Amino acid sequence: MAKMGLTVYRGVIEDGGTPFEATMVLTSIIAGMMAASRSTDGDTEEIEGD
Repeated sequence: MAKMGLTVYRGVIEDGGTPFEATMVLTSIIAGMMAASRSTDGDTEEIEGD
């Protein structure tokens, strides 16, 4: 997981992105993964604010 994050971070930097942009990309990826794992863990309660 950390290795993938570092690869994404380095890729954004190499494409001319700023460290801030790279951090934002990583944050959105992590948030997406957390949302995906939360939605598939068997809970049936609705998450408001989709």
